[in-house]
Amino acid sequence: MEEMQLLDVHPPARWNSLIPKDFTSMLPKRLSFHAGLIACCREWIMKQEHHFVANLYHYLFPFVDSAKPIYVSLDGEAAKNGVKERRFADKDVPDLWLTLVGGSRPVLLEAKVMNADGSITIGQGQLVAWRRSASGRHPPTAWVASNQALSEFYYWSHGDFAKNLDRCKSHGKYPKIRPPENMTLFWDIRQLALHILRTC
Repeated sequence: MEEMQLLDVHPPARWNSLIPKDFTSMLPKRLSFHAGLIACCREWIMKQEHHFVANLYHYLFPFVDSAKPIYVSLDGEAAKNGVKERRFADKDVPDLWLTLVGGSRPVLLEAKVMNADGSITIGQGQLVAWRRSASGRHPPTAWVASNQALSEFYYWSHGDFAKNLDRCKSHGKYPKIRPPENMTLFWDIRQLALHILRTC
């Protein structure tokens, strides 16, 4: 697993005029959220995922083209309505759908909070839709994840992960799958945001 230091993460040339040199010091480390009461472990994981997505979007937002469609953490009903309204070709839509300034196509990111054993939990619909042989129209560009304490952050491409999806034979509602071994580790969510700007 590759570990990247903050100073090693450089945005592509097109961002040079947009990203101040002291960008990472200008922003607060995290947004404040009221977690509320935790009814069960899965609900708590979902809350952590929502916090993670909101924090990540907070750092990506200055570089998002607001004239293009933006979708953040759509639930199942919202995605189904999007299909009815012909916004989406199918209901399996990643957590973050956005286009970076100057980008020619949207960046789709699926976000997860890792289980204690290092696996991630995905929906059966995602598994079926996002395999290499599947017909899902909106597979993620990449996957992003955090540990349960939101203190470690990970990135891997969908291409590197697709073979793991192919190998999963579970028919359960929420299968657990191991991320690829070559995922990249970051110790700060701002590092992850800069890596996305650089690679997507």
